[in-house]
Amino acid sequence: MFDVQLRKMHDSLVLDLAGSLGREGGEKILRVVEGLPQLPERLLLNFGGVESMNTAGLGGVLWAVRKLNKAQKQVFAYGLSDHFRKVFHVMGLTQYIAVVEDEPAALR
Repeated sequence: MFDVQLRKMHDSLVLDLAGSLGREGGEKILRVVEGLPQLPERLLLNFGGVESMNTAGLGGVLWAVRKLNKAQKQVFAYGLSDHFRKVFHVMGLTQYIAVVEDEPAALR
């Protein structure tokens, strides 16, 4: 099971992610981003509640991130375990997403 909660903070949108990020989770993130009436200046992805993830789930994240990047919006990820940070690096996601320590760092 995967859950996405949205929070608006100033000019940023925070997606609090929880559960197992697989194909359905990636699709859920896509639907959230596609359903936004207006893209935020910054999208913050909080991975603190993500227990596991696979390439299908990360593919959905990447598609959403690339949409924001094309619109010249910033994307940040935080709450990543050391293992997930390595996965982000190996898959090249850090080219599109700024990985930071926590929410305050992303909002600066």
